[in-house]
Order: sequence, then structure tokens, then C-alpha cells
Amino acid sequence: MAAYVVYGRKDIFDPEKSAEYARRAVPQIKEYGGEIVTARGQVQILEGAWDPMMVTIIRFPSMEQFLAWYHSADYAPLKELRLQSSHGDFIVVESADH
Repeated sequence: MAAYVVYGRKDIFDPEKSAEYARRAVPQIKEYGGEIVTARGQVQILEGAWDPMMVTIIRFPSMEQFLAWYHSADYAPLKELRLQSSHGDFIVVESADH
């Protein structure tokens, strides 16, 4: 079953590092089988209190492939770069194939 990463960015406090993260992360995500569904998309709140400034959604073929990337030595320095550049909520959701 596919896994979807949802990153709701609340703020960017270091735009240079944020741009560097994006530049380096996209090829790596593709290397691990992921595809960008939308990147830094603008948000329109219809209901609820979640209020990110922009959202990124990434699809991986499986939760295992996502976790292999997320916990990899390749991603560790990029994760640190993301944390140094922005705040947000980072979740992963496994699709429910019926």
C-alpha cells in the first residue's frame, strides 16, 4: 500500500537553507521511489484549526520505502537542514486499499 508524506510548513525562518533542502531532497526522494504530488502548495482552510502556510505531499509506493528513506544515512543531514530552516508538522499516512 502506498504511503503519503504530508508536511504542513508553519513558517520558514531560513529561506536559503529551505531552498537548499528542496534542491537536494527532491532527487533523493525520487531515488527512494517517491514522487512529489505537490510541493509548497498554497492552502485554503475549509474546516478545522490546522493552518499551515503551505503543504508538500509526497507519495511512496509503500510505508517500508518511505521509512527506508526517512531513516537513511542519506536523509539524516537533509532532515537536519529542514529542521534548521522551517517549522511544521511532518506526518505519513498509509493508504487504505479496499
